[in-house]
Amino acid sequence: MKASQLTRIAIMACLQYVVFTMFSQILYLEAVTLITLLFAVVFPLKESMLASAVFALINMLTRGILPWTIMYLVLFPCYSFTAYHLRNLLIGRNEWTICICFLFSFLLGQLVDLPFLLFSGKITMIYMLMGLKTSLIQGFLSACEAAFLFDPLYRQLIKIRGGFTE
Repeated sequence: MKASQLTRIAIMACLQYVVFTMFSQILYLEAVTLITLLFAVVFPLKESMLASAVFALINMLTRGILPWTIMYLVLFPCYSFTAYHLRNLLIGRNEWTICICFLFSFLLGQLVDLPFLLFSGKITMIYMLMGLKTSLIQGFLSACEAAFLFDPLYRQLIKIRGGFTE
């Protein structure tokens, strides 16, 4: 792997971590899903997936190794993989971008509770049902972010990507 690729991965992971940390202070608002989608659509699959994994590892190191931080290590690279393969559908089609961002953000709130299945199925169901309202609001807000920010951020990232030399 080249130094330029490692640098891009590190910058993307840092941006994901900064965005995650900034918005984690505001109830229901998260923008890391949108940033992950953007990186997956603009940059190569390997780089976007590795950036998501590094972001999750940094998150685990700073917030602790907990069931939900471990799930970030599973979910965000999967989101990168899925968004990369849906990039032709997402670019220039705002309604699909909004729907995918809503779905990913909603599922993030629900799927982070899955490790509690190790303790009890009932506890997991209670967590998921209690978090349903939060996940719906979080998904809606992420869809709004995608509606207003995806295209302008996409255009800027394309310009930035063009500045990298291989």
